[in-house]
Amino acid sequence: MAKTILILTYFANQDGMACSHHIDVRLPVFKDCDAVPILLTSWCGKRHPTLAHYRVCSLSPSGLRFEVRQRFHKKVEQGRRWKILRDLLLLPLLPLYALERSIRRLDPTWSWYPLGVLMGLWVCFRRQVDTLYSTGGPPVVHAVGRTLSRLLALPWLAEVQDPLIHGYCARHPEEYRKLQAVEQATFAQATRMIFLTQEALKATAHRLGMAATGVVIYPGALPPPTQGTLSAGRGWRLAHFGSLGGVRTLQPLLTAAEEAVRRCPEMAEHLAVDLFGNVDQGDQERLRASPLAACFHLKGCIDHAAALAAMASYDLLLLIQGAHAISRETIPSKCYEYFLSGRPVLGLLYENEELAAMFRALGHHLSAADQPMAIAEMLISCYQDRQVGLQAIKIPSPYTVDHAVRQLLVLAPDSGIRGHEPGP
Repeated sequence: MAKTILILTYFANQDGMACSHHIDVRLPVFKDCDAVPILLTSWCGKRHPTLAHYRVCSLSPSGLRFEVRQRFHKKVEQGRRWKILRDLLLLPLLPLYALERSIRRLDPTWSWYPLGVLMGLWVCFRRQVDTLYSTGGPPVVHAVGRTLSRLLALPWLAEVQDPLIHGYCARHPEEYRKLQAVEQATFAQATRMIFLTQEALKATAHRLGMAATGVVIYPGALPPPTQGTLSAGRGWRLAHFGSLGGVRTLQPLLTAAEEAVRRCPEMAEHLAVDLFGNVDQGDQERLRASPLAACFHLKGCIDHAAALAAMASYDLLLLIQGAHAISRETIPSKCYEYFLSGRPVLGLLYENEELAAMFRALGHHLSAADQPMAIAEMLISCYQDRQVGLQAIKIPSPYTVDHAVRQLLVLAPDSGIRGHEPGP
């Protein structure tokens, strides 16, 4: 008999939002595995066209303001008319928003909790839900999952896409204490707490000093629409997909490229680096001041389907991790798309042996993100491989969405769904 799973996620059906994409690509696989997924989300994303999808808004002025801005985000980029309409809708909230922020400085998404619980109760009774699954984005979804699990005695799978506690998780002590409470309650009371990396699980268990209910499931990616092949000619086309700025800066790659060209001048004639996504002002200024400015091209943001298709046309895909402690516990979701693209990948990694082991096992290239001279040597090596027609080692990536969902469904008590036990 098919199991009905209530998926609690603040973001869903929002293009360009990583935590939304994480669950969006899983929904068809749930149905393929004879499970019935039901979504309970915020008002930020559009209603799902083919699934039962319940949406409720946040109650605080800051929460409502955040959700309105999210709904209009793409439309504002399309023209001034949408920006004016958004600002008119937000105008009545401004006094209440200012008052709230003068009293409390919590993340606005916490106010989604009351209506999230009430709607969750209604859905569970109406749809005979068997399992709760909270995932990703704001941690309020885990608070809702915990309450529903306790009130209804339902099994609860809690998936933490990013560490709840890290170096910049909270701007104020009140927010930090709330995050600590949610992490402790989730780790102690969830049927299983799911992490996306071994390091995140180890760090949480060490921090809390509790018996672990944790398990690691690598999220994987969907197979790309096309497999890449080497481009014709001697041009050397590289691409980075994703935002750059803050700790994840272009500076090490730029310094390394300049050094590589100094050692191998002919590379400058062939090098072209396309940057897809937002690039902050600091990196743009560094590019303009670089002697290789003409080799780097800002392509802006494109939708996810277009990004997947574009990956297949490049000679080398770039992954850049920021020099920050959180990089030790996280694996960027686009890694899994890169691995399935059929293209060689160069990872600039920061103290992440778990991710480095994946790169080595799949035959890709890697270097330390904070060592530009080592990156320069790797760039020269990759360039020379390209010039003699060498391809990346063809080792299929095992990290797929289908495999991840089947691992997850095994964790649902008495699921009766065939799958694979989660790996170590």
